[in-house]
Amino acid sequence: MSFFSSPGDQAYMWYPELKNLDTYDKDDFNVLLLDGSALTEDWGSVPQCLEKKLELLLDKEVNIVNLAAAAHSSLDSVYKYGWIKDKHFDLVVFYHGINEVRANNVPPGLWKKDYSHYSWYDEVSFRFKHSWLQRTGLVLPYFIKHLLVQLDREVINRDRYVPEHTPRPEWLEYGSDIKTRESFRDNLQKVIATAGVRGEPLMVMTYAYYLPESGEYEKGSSFEKFIEVWGDLKNIILGIKTHNQVVRELAAHGGFMFLDQQEMIDNNKIYFSDICHFSRKGSEFFAENIVNYIKGVMPEKENK
Repeated sequence: MSFFSSPGDQAYMWYPELKNLDTYDKDDFNVLLLDGSALTEDWGSVPQCLEKKLELLLDKEVNIVNLAAAAHSSLDSVYKYGWIKDKHFDLVVFYHGINEVRANNVPPGLWKKDYSHYSWYDEVSFRFKHSWLQRTGLVLPYFIKHLLVQLDREVINRDRYVPEHTPRPEWLEYGSDIKTRESFRDNLQKVIATAGVRGEPLMVMTYAYYLPESGEYEKGSSFEKFIEVWGDLKNIILGIKTHNQVVRELAAHGGFMFLDQQEMIDNNKIYFSDICHFSRKGSEFFAENIVNYIKGVMPEKENK
């Protein structure tokens, strides 16, 4: 990347999936996906299933613009959705609930509501909170910020940030305090507000998960691997339930389409390949729930 760059180049440094916006076609029915890994093609087939089922329902071309990415939280979706300026979507799908659970594994004194106790968010927020820097086209300020964060994390104050991968064992106990509740609420409200201003139909769903019996999975399995990423299992489930409660509370006030995926899928083993990623049957069922909801709210003449 050159010393000067476009705002798009700068955003792509953190969110390369924004390049998927190039698939947008104004003549299609365009669907925007905002999520972590569960709605990516790397961890299931929800996008493909949703596209096919919507095309059958609507009898027109459907285009899935997928901004979902592994490990991303509701805050990442706030930044990515806010970055889009010149495209209108016929449906925006918001599906979050598990990734930011990991942010709770930190002592109260180090907790930051904007998740900047993660070095990732300390850096990425710097880019999206300083609009004047975006207009300059300069990369240097972001490079300096990156160096300062790395210096702080690796040398000056090694205990200030949550580790990039597995949480610190000595910090796992702090994960029982779901500090992300209000952050998740604020992030979702920002997405709701943005969709409202743009006049884009927004669908918000509860987060579905699968919780096997303790003897149902083996050491080193994918289920256990993901538990290690997010923290203690009991705290992971508590975090998901807390975020789902936020979704249900906001749904009571209206302003978006609410789909209770967690209630529909309800811990069914055949739908999951691990704690949160879907099997082929799960992907089909997840997409079918979305399409059935849309079918139910379509005008009668379009629903025949």
